[in-house]
Amino acid sequence: MLLRATETSAGTLSRCADGALGAHAGPRHRRLPPASSRLPDGVWHVAHTRPRQEKALGEALDAAGVACFVPLIRQVRYYGHRHREAWLPLFPSYAFVHGPKEHALQCLRTKRVARMLPVEDQPGLEHELLQLDRALAGGATLDPYPYLEVGKRAVVARGPFKGVEGMIDERRSPDRLVLNVSLLGRATSLEIDASLLHAID
Repeated sequence: MLLRATETSAGTLSRCADGALGAHAGPRHRRLPPASSRLPDGVWHVAHTRPRQEKALGEALDAAGVACFVPLIRQVRYYGHRHREAWLPLFPSYAFVHGPKEHALQCLRTKRVARMLPVEDQPGLEHELLQLDRALAGGATLDPYPYLEVGKRAVVARGPFKGVEGMIDERRSPDRLVLNVSLLGRATSLEIDASLLHAID
């Protein structure tokens, strides 16, 4: 399923959902590791990586058996009859790592991380990451959006994004569901039919 394409000087750039243009599963760390695969005494850590080191960190942690989440968007550039694909980070310079303190230290030892950010609201971050993962699993085209401090909370009632929770910017974009990551002060959004959204009290 091709979601969107725009012309660039190098060719045609397309942002695709998972499974688009063939069975390309992509890196394992692009999906939220299931609770069953995480250590029971682990917590979330946020790695602020050095420039363009998000995927390399994810690959290193995957190889070491460390649970990590680097949300990625698949992009395909077309050059006539040829194409080149790449997985790009949704939030450049950040990766989410789950485990004990030793796993945070392990991130620093890779030399790919500038610093580790403490996570005080563990349930809050877990909830926000789950919404991102659900949206990506449904094949969402996620676009950058300003962090939304005030908005109406809503959940998708049906369709491929059923269960995804976020906020609606009623004044600016009532047809977009905004997904915040509070610790980063960043957000992304997906376009959706407003009739599919139910308000959350």
